[in-house]
Amino acid sequence: MQIIEKVGRINKVVKTLGSSFDESELDILERQARLEIDKLQGQASLFSNQRDNSLTSILSAVSNNEVELVGPDRILGKIYESIGYGSIGIDGLFKDLVMSRLLYPGSKLKTIDYLARYKNRETSVYTIYHYRDKIHKEFIDKVEEVNFGHFKQILGGQVGIVFYDMTTLYFETPDEDDLCKIGYSKDGKHQHPQIKLGLLVEPEGYPLGYDIFEGNN
Repeated sequence: MQIIEKVGRINKVVKTLGSSFDESELDILERQARLEIDKLQGQASLFSNQRDNSLTSILSAVSNNEVELVGPDRILGKIYESIGYGSIGIDGLFKDLVMSRLLYPGSKLKTIDYLARYKNRETSVYTIYHYRDKIHKEFIDKVEEVNFGHFKQILGGQVGIVFYDMTTLYFETPDEDDLCKIGYSKDGKHQHPQIKLGLLVEPEGYPLGYDIFEGNN
């Protein structure tokens, strides 16, 4: 049970009296709340000083689409730059996708929802799909070079052993194309076209590079 004071468009909790799932206890808490409200009636607002009133006036005029989450960029953005991604010359969407993957991992639809809600950046799922193709065609070598250089530095300048693993990814469609082919499927989806994904990692599990292959190889 909470006593809430409404100041403009903002609700402020004045006092918390307790909580319960028992009906009789809730009745007692409600009576206590009414007594507290009676005590507060006729008194000046608890938030009536000039500084708070000014702040309340400003915040009341701010809509959700005018609020941007900056904390992750302040912290993780420094790590992003220290790794060397900023020197590759990729536009800002690449950084947004990297950050959202760390902070709000999910589908492409979840990603555009995160960017709209917390970064005030409107984009479409098709833009992200096309952008990933662009990264793979134009920047993948540079990204992998930066990754390798960073992990080599972490490992003291030497990479003594790496691991390579292959998996399959199938698609819910009956049609093949130049890349998606029907082949042996680790998921048992032998009727679906698939691709093969190879991943290269170092001993600690950090990815160094990847490649995709036709599904029937």
